[in-house]
Amino acid sequence: ELIDPLAGRDDLRNGLIRSCGAAAFDDDPLRLLRAIRFSAELGFAIEESTWETLCAKAGLLKAVAGERVRDELFRTLSAPGCGVSLKRLCGSGLWAEIFPAGEWRDCEERIHRLEEAERLCMEVGRLFPASGERFSCYFDREVEAGISVRSLIKLATFLGKRESGGTAPLVERLRLGKEAAKVLDLFCRD
Repeated sequence: ELIDPLAGRDDLRNGLIRSCGAAAFDDDPLRLLRAIRFSAELGFAIEESTWETLCAKAGLLKAVAGERVRDELFRTLSAPGCGVSLKRLCGSGLWAEIFPAGEWRDCEERIHRLEEAERLCMEVGRLFPASGERFSCYFDREVEAGISVRSLIKLATFLGKRESGGTAPLVERLRLGKEAAKVLDLFCRD
């Protein structure tokens, strides 16, 4: 017999992400990012009052360890169609908590670039039939645990051009390893 006091089965059927209670985000602020990731991975919508609470509590993300934020962010970037997730991150105020050092007024343009980069990565086999498999293998290579070259390309196209070391605040916040930091910095330069 299924015990379902919060009607989770209905939310699953309806494709909804809903917080379990008023204190869910206070108890673990990483759930702010997790709601967006689950939405991306499962193709679910975020229930309206959950979204409103998520936006209101975005500032709680400051207290979350960088490693935990990094893992959620890169899982989100790994999901197909992550442009929608980045729109949610920007629209909720969570992105400004992840990387407060940047200017984020032009999120739509940044997201468009990210979506184009994602599309090109997916079509590389068709565009370059002779070496498409090698490109795909390179894009799928993990630079460090849970962080692929493809995800770093998506993040770099969202961040845009930066001077050498211009990614340092984000690298520090996310506690990226040396190799991932180097690749991200390289992709963000001319």
